[in-house]
Amino acid sequence: MQRLQEETSGMEGSWQHGFRKGHSTETAAIELQSIIAEALDKGEHAIVYSIDLSAAFDLLRIDVLEEELRGKISSGLSHIIRDFLTDRCAIVEINGVRSQKTLIPLGCVQGSTLGPRLFTLYCGGLKNKLGVQHFVCYADDSYVIITGTNLNETLSQTELISKKHVELLHNLGMKVNTDKSEVVIFNKTPIRAEVTIGTSKIMSKSDMRVLGIIFDEHLKWETQIRSILSKCRSKLSVLRRIKKRFTTDQFLKIVTSQYYSNLYYCSSVWLSTETRWILKRMINSAHYKALRISINDFKNRTSRDTLNNKLKRATPSEWSNYTTASLVIKIMRDKMPEHIHSKLSETIFSTRRKPQVGKFYNNARGKIGKQSIQNRLQHMDRLTENWLHSDWNNDRIRTTLKKTFFQYAKWLPFKK
Repeated sequence: MQRLQEETSGMEGSWQHGFRKGHSTETAAIELQSIIAEALDKGEHAIVYSIDLSAAFDLLRIDVLEEELRGKISSGLSHIIRDFLTDRCAIVEINGVRSQKTLIPLGCVQGSTLGPRLFTLYCGGLKNKLGVQHFVCYADDSYVIITGTNLNETLSQTELISKKHVELLHNLGMKVNTDKSEVVIFNKTPIRAEVTIGTSKIMSKSDMRVLGIIFDEHLKWETQIRSILSKCRSKLSVLRRIKKRFTTDQFLKIVTSQYYSNLYYCSSVWLSTETRWILKRMINSAHYKALRISINDFKNRTSRDTLNNKLKRATPSEWSNYTTASLVIKIMRDKMPEHIHSKLSETIFSTRRKPQVGKFYNNARGKIGKQSIQNRLQHMDRLTENWLHSDWNNDRIRTTLKKTFFQYAKWLPFKK
């Protein structure tokens, strides 16, 4: 695995956020959000379409992978990869009855460390072949963003690119479910249009689910927040039933891993300082309901401040500030992904870009914006400029961040 990473470093494509250090669904969603917000800032619209694949890992063709890697890696490594992927068989055993061996001529081994790496290399040249500027991908989930000022021209460009996209995936042996593809036109005013993706005609929608996060056509997060709260409500009844079987400390760990992990999934993307107060109120309510169950306070007799002090849990606002600060530090420290790092440098820490009145999507409203970050991190002003430097020791950066932040927050967020 180490030899493969050394010889293929950078070949997986900067747009791929899956199976890579410093990348996650969070960085993929933030990049997509940033691209759309930048277009809306300029008064443009952004058409985003997704491509759905079936059994992507199982359809990898060894001959195509060898062609993709020919001349880019050593012959010795190429032979090792072929030996790893060929002559594999499958056997099914049920109640002591075993089937005959079946040869598996396609696919990469799932469950291994090599499988995901080989898949990213297999699709690594897709963006260059498409010739698009904005392309975001996490594993086999891909999103193409086309921006412009003329809607008809952008729609025509989208159809041409999507047709080429589907053809390239077919050449790779992938099975494309165009019927499950989604299209959203992000714009100041709602726009509905029929778009041809591959050979299927698809009507654009008002929102799109991106890696578990709902992006609506105005980049507002009400649908996302209400969806999360709906899931959390169903879990609260389960928490009430199991509470008596665990100690308070054990129960809090369950709340953190099973409840808060859903409530705050990718919160650095959607939990903004400009979130409507009614939605913040609903998030706060969901947050404290789980804490009240832990001390059997079903009549709301304990104040929220007392809950925070007694159970040593951060408030939703504190948690949002902390996760955003941590994400910014991680990206700035590791400088990965490179394109997000450069965009953050321009839009967060540059004094040249300022919110302008009349912009549909201005910096004060967005996660990727200087004013928003300054507001969210106003209690971290004791940190020096060195905290952004990547040559600092990672532990020192992390410790400095936490020490400064918790002078304000007082408690570790969701401390186990």
